[in-house]
Amino acid sequence: MRRRYPIGAEVGHQGVHFRVWAPASKKVNVVIENGNHAVFALTPEQNGYFSGFIKSAKENSLYKFQLDQGAAFPD
Repeated sequence: MRRRYPIGAEVGHQGVHFRVWAPASKKVNVVIENGNHAVFALTPEQNGYFSGFIKSAKENSLYKFQLDQGAAFPD
């Protein structure tokens, strides 16, 4: 998926691509809360970015970012 913006959540045809800058973190998850609680690990990139494409996420999905297994915070 080609992104229009460097960070954030972008809806695609078959899911949502997430990208966040968290240079002090070793692990970043996206927590999707659409009637259940699903956790997806993002892949580390260079320069402190983490990203991933989640097929089960949709437009208007409620999500939070979780840094290093700590509390999850909305974007």
